[in-house]
Amino acid sequence: YASTMSIALIINVLQGGFSTFWSGYMFANYKNISDITEKVHDIMMFLLTVMFLGLTLFKDIIFILLGVEFREGKEFFSLLLIYPLLMLGMETTAYGISIAKKTYLSFINFVLFFFTNVLGGYVLVPEYGLKGMAIASSLSAIVLFMMQTLMAQRYYRTIKNPFKTVLVVCLIEIFAIYDTFVKRDYVYIGVIMMVIVVILILYINIIREGISMIRKAVIK
Repeated sequence: YASTMSIALIINVLQGGFSTFWSGYMFANYKNISDITEKVHDIMMFLLTVMFLGLTLFKDIIFILLGVEFREGKEFFSLLLIYPLLMLGMETTAYGISIAKKTYLSFINFVLFFFTNVLGGYVLVPEYGLKGMAIASSLSAIVLFMMQTLMAQRYYRTIKNPFKTVLVVCLIEIFAIYDTFVKRDYVYIGVIMMVIVVILILYINIIREGISMIRKAVIK
């Protein structure tokens, strides 16, 4: 479990790099960039969903390359991805707490995250073992993401469509649990295709803008 979690936490490197740039830009310009922050949030949620689906779909290849010692963690790898990915997503949702100078709210939320993780492990581990621990970790990550986001949006709004964000987070969690307990067959392929279609529909505008930018760059 610890070895597999360390692989998932490599995503924290991306979070650190993004945070280094984005936090400075945000604090310097937050009064005048509300449209930009909303778009950046949508782009981030789309990209982290693509990362989640990509890493989940190709986890067999990833764990073959990593070696035998990591092989047992393959089954619940998708669940362990949720924490680092949501922490990356939180970089575009939670700065309102810092802007309002109410950092004690973050402390409360992390305490809630800790107890949710412990309680989830207590309930799920006896029945599901390491898979139960992974579920508890993912659910507590969602609690942290939702609480940080909910409180931060009261002071500085960066989400244009909260329903879309909540839907994507729930979709990722449900699919991660499904991927953990269900064998890959034709039904699995159908489910993943449905998930991809939903994501494409939700972020069609972001995709169109990205294609347009690529075309312009190629033409130049």
